[in-house]
Amino acid sequence: MSLDFSPDGRFLLSGSLTGVRIWNMRDGSSRIFNHSDGIYAVRFRPDGHYVVAGSSNGDVMILDVHTTRLVQTLPGHSETVYGLAFMPDGKRLVSSSEDHTVKCWDVSSLEYESELGGMSKETLNFKGHTVCFHSAFHFI
Repeated sequence: MSLDFSPDGRFLLSGSLTGVRIWNMRDGSSRIFNHSDGIYAVRFRPDGHYVVAGSSNGDVMILDVHTTRLVQTLPGHSETVYGLAFMPDGKRLVSSSEDHTVKCWDVSSLEYESELGGMSKETLNFKGHTVCFHSAFHFI
């Protein structure tokens, strides 16, 4: 459902109905983080040490790349998370959801920062779309 390469190209991250898989591109081995809800969005943090996964239950999960262990769950969305994007410095994360909100998280402190919301379904429909940061650090 979602794919992303690590910044150094060594790993491929995939999200599916059964969880998150981190593939080693050199030897083909993989590690799995099983999750009972589908994973619809995945992203590597720019430093390559962590990944984030957005699920159909509205959670955003932070996982350690090397152990595939859950580091933190960021609850907040009420529906499927379809979009994830890091700022280039890796300190902030934006998530978008089918609940018609965009949330900004400070991942250095693991705290919620702000939200864009209250938009109509016609105005803010993220299913199948991507959220990203503009170079001026405004999210779009």
